[in-house]
Amino acid sequence: MRFIKQIFGWLFKALAALAILIAVLFAVLAFVSRQERAIAKEFVSLVGQDLYADAHAMFSEELQQEYPVELMKSQLSRSQVYTKISFNNINWKNGKLRLSGLASTEDDCTSPVVFVFVEEMITGFQFGSPCMTDEQST
Repeated sequence: MRFIKQIFGWLFKALAALAILIAVLFAVLAFVSRQERAIAKEFVSLVGQDLYADAHAMFSEELQQEYPVELMKSQLSRSQVYTKISFNNINWKNGKLRLSGLASTEDDCTSPVVFVFVEEMITGFQFGSPCMTDEQST
């Protein structure tokens, strides 16, 4: 009986250590991605204010060349203004930080959103199923 209690004691300690390790890893990822999350939120805010040139300046040089500000404006001007953005997935791999989450409008329309960063510059973004304005969606 004493042996079984020892095994359960070790198992409990191992599980507790694993839980602490996971919590620390999550905290480190949240800390490391804080600047990128702020940049993504600022980008969404600038687009909502129709400040496309300022939002475009947040792109990497390569993305700026691939995705001109005029094209960005023509595609994003038809979407509703997103008032809230939250990220529920952080992936850091090969020097790239990928944030995934949801952007929502005042009338509770939500769109999945993904931002990819390298050295605090946006190298890719996507709004899945964007919330369109009423006059544009018909």
